[in-house]
Amino acid sequence: MKTAHHGRLWLLLLSTASLIQPVLAGKRLDASEKYPPRWLQQLPASTNGSCYFVKAEALADTRTQAKDQVIFDLMEQVAIDRNVKVSDMVTIDIETERGTGNQMTDYQKRTHATSEIKQESDEITLRYKVADSYWEEVTVNGRRQYRYYNLYQVARPQQPAQFDPVTFTTRYGASGLWRSAIVPGWGQMYKGVTGKGWMFLGGEIGLVGGLVATESLRQHYIHMTEETRNIEHRRIYRSRSRNMATARNVCIAGAAALYVWNLIDATVAPGAKRIIANGNRPLAVVPYASAEDSGLSVSFHF
Repeated sequence: MKTAHHGRLWLLLLSTASLIQPVLAGKRLDASEKYPPRWLQQLPASTNGSCYFVKAEALADTRTQAKDQVIFDLMEQVAIDRNVKVSDMVTIDIETERGTGNQMTDYQKRTHATSEIKQESDEITLRYKVADSYWEEVTVNGRRQYRYYNLYQVARPQQPAQFDPVTFTTRYGASGLWRSAIVPGWGQMYKGVTGKGWMFLGGEIGLVGGLVATESLRQHYIHMTEETRNIEHRRIYRSRSRNMATARNVCIAGAAALYVWNLIDATVAPGAKRIIANGNRPLAVVPYASAEDSGLSVSFHF
């Protein structure tokens, strides 16, 4: 009977360790930021109809090579989106803008393309802005390489481009708090700090599991005390039941303290960088024109 109870406790501890172990594996060699930005997983929504966000990436032996090659991934994605085949690319009219605390480069590209439908030569103009960049050093097949990401704002065809003002923040406010209140660690995972999120979740699972296991053992030893008539055995079982009660109380205190720490961390600790498009403007009105019609695009930001 004792072996079964202790076996469950060890199984619980091993299960908790298996939850935390994947977090410790696969650490990045180096990166431009502590946490990968949120836009790597989910693109921000544009707040006007004249442009949209595109994530492009490139892998190369050096960071400079990877940075220079990102544009080709952007061109490939735009070509697929517009149903054209890129045959040549010429850079024209490069200008520089400065945003709040960030240098943004606004390029205008001219692409010589061949329509896949009409099979005739055509020329399109692609206007875009680099909203943000991120790189990391990784190991691919035993070789160190650099993966470079750019987040672009791309103007829609046949529309006057009005790129959203872009600001950055690592704060998440109540959105992280209420998630961690429901499931410890969820708020941290939502903020992009997955390692810390798994630590809180695994810690709570381990402590709550320890609470259940020690209370079960305490009840078991109480039952054994009532069943036996041997005085020495009764003394041993009483001592063990008290020890299990102490361990249970420690688990309760630890789970409560970890839960409170989890809530505080979800509220005040910085997370992965996220983008706020359109700044704080509650209303954006943008003119647009296409081959079919023209008018105004109105969007609300709240």
